[in-house]
Amino acid sequence: GDGSLVSRNQREMVPVALTVVKYALQAGIVACQRMGVEIFLEQLFNRGFASHFIWYMLWF
Repeated sequence: GDGSLVSRNQREMVPVALTVVKYALQAGIVACQRMGVEIFLEQLFNRGFASHFIWYMLWF
């Protein structure tokens, strides 16, 4: 039923999510090295990335 469909979709999304997280971490490390953690976090929240990230975490 619906449960199997949801679990299948989640399994298919796992590699995509891991890839997104990997690139996000790499970009975050570079950004932190270039402009500092505080400024990076401020820009992150200002651009709404954090809210999208939280939404995706809740979605899973």
